[in-house]
Amino acid sequence: QVEADTNTVGKPKQVFADSGYESGANCVELETKPHIDAYVASKRQDQQSNQPQPPFDKAGFSFDADNLHCVCPLGHAMKLRRQCEVNGVLQWNFIGIECRSCPSRQQCTKAKRRNVRFYSTDQALQRMRDKMDTAAGKLAMRIRRKTVEPVFGQLKWGLNDNSFTLRGIEKVQGEFTLMAISHNLKKLYKFLSGSGLNRQAATKKLFFESIFRFFAQFAIHRTARVAF
Repeated sequence: QVEADTNTVGKPKQVFADSGYESGANCVELETKPHIDAYVASKRQDQQSNQPQPPFDKAGFSFDADNLHCVCPLGHAMKLRRQCEVNGVLQWNFIGIECRSCPSRQQCTKAKRRNVRFYSTDQALQRMRDKMDTAAGKLAMRIRRKTVEPVFGQLKWGLNDNSFTLRGIEKVQGEFTLMAISHNLKKLYKFLSGSGLNRQAATKKLFFESIFRFFAQFAIHRTARVAF
């Protein structure tokens, strides 16, 4: 949809996305579009976590899709419990056989036996995670954070607009427009309030300051209750 809106269908581009878009299906779809250089963050990257991967994480299980064979991190074979297809994606569910006598069961699972589910899209997902661990992937996330995250934070917390008060698409669009106007006027005011201003710039500063105060108060205190 973005390509259609910007008239860039099939043209080379980079796409940065947060962990809300991290899924095997999305990664498979992106791999079918070689003109898109995509960077999709994992949850660990979005949380900026430096914690090591848990020893019994799913990534530590060895799965052979051709032979339908799975081995846990301690080398114990697991039993194929179920195989199915959901929305075109194959799924395999394995369950532990030797969990009850395993000394590491409490670190591995709270259940009596460990269950692990694999998907036919897992390899594409892992390739994206490997890409995000590279220098280029880490740089992409730094660019996304400094470009997008400050705006979210300023709109939600700086303008005290963490939720909409009106209902309906048209009304919410109007309310968000007020938030955007206030945000943009605040940026203009900050730009014009720099050092070395001439008289013309100072006049513009006062003008934008008065407009900003009006719209900011209008949006922050939510005094408007009109239908847009």
